[in-house]
Amino acid sequence: MRIDAATLSTKDAYALLTTVVVPRPVGWLATVEPGTGHVNLAPFSYFNALCSDPPMVTVSIADGRGGAAKDTLRLLRDSGRFCVNLVEEHDLERMNLTSAELPADVSEALQFGIAMVPFEDGVRVASARVAMACRVVEEHRYGRDKQVTLVVGEVTAFHVDDCLLTGDTGSVVVDGALLHPVSRLDGPHYGLGGRRVALARPTGRSSKP
Repeated sequence: MRIDAATLSTKDAYALLTTVVVPRPVGWLATVEPGTGHVNLAPFSYFNALCSDPPMVTVSIADGRGGAAKDTLRLLRDSGRFCVNLVEEHDLERMNLTSAELPADVSEALQFGIAMVPFEDGVRVASARVAMACRVVEEHRYGRDKQVTLVVGEVTAFHVDDCLLTGDTGSVVVDGALLHPVSRLDGPHYGLGGRRVALARPTGRSSKP
């Protein structure tokens, strides 16, 4: 069956895209309002790494009701900063709570009792074993009726729990087997754990007939 993307409604295109582009990492973004210190905490699954020199990430933030900027976008624009927290299984239910649409003056962290601690120029989730403090580099607008803002951020500092590090003392190598990340699937579903399969990368040039 061939589906012409141009014939799909925004709702159907979203459903199809988020069903087949899986699993997706969840970026649990913490932003702080300059001056007041008000903390906003929200998850985004249109999130990924961009490059490593310097380390950079991207997050896509859809417009809110009536095309208004969501609180996360508004605050990272005002402050120029945001923090991405890695969501692991122990934080799954609390992360899901923060996806609720709350008034702009209500902090999800306070509303749901999620402890935050200072990190660089902002805050991070205290229970997150990995977090990345980011500086906003630029943003791009995409979409038609339902528009999104793609935010590019440069990672200026990493928080990594010492228990996740492997190798010699002072190593910054994380033992991936010790992580229990949550990934986004279709609809209300999340991926937990899963098998780890190691394959050696081929070396040399492959011969073609």
